[in-house]
Amino acid sequence: MWIPYFAGIAGNIRETLIGMTFFNGVVCFILIGAIMMISGNLYGEEKELKVKASCIKLSKWLIPIFLLTWTLQMFIPSKETIFQMAGFGAAETVIKSDTANKAVELANEYLTKQLKQIKQENK
Repeated sequence: MWIPYFAGIAGNIRETLIGMTFFNGVVCFILIGAIMMISGNLYGEEKELKVKASCIKLSKWLIPIFLLTWTLQMFIPSKETIFQMAGFGAAETVIKSDTANKAVELANEYLTKQLKQIKQENK
């Protein structure tokens, strides 16, 4: 009952996490790096140290968020994978049932009889 719901939202959660990961990566590595390189040329040494300190503080927040979102988006399965897992679970339950075992036994008996009949006809 909950599998279609989870399958429906899993894709959205995964896409959101991918977007957050990309955004954090861009902000953290490109934007902060550019600000730190440019700040020395635009401001004096005193301002440059303040800008670098602010960038380092921001990096201390963004890097863990980046790593967390990157890790989470790797482990959230796709919609298709969720349905496959549900299907395999249902199939395993059916296969292990008594009815399935009886059906397999009947099919084996029928095939054994048919093989014996074919062997007798070929003699």
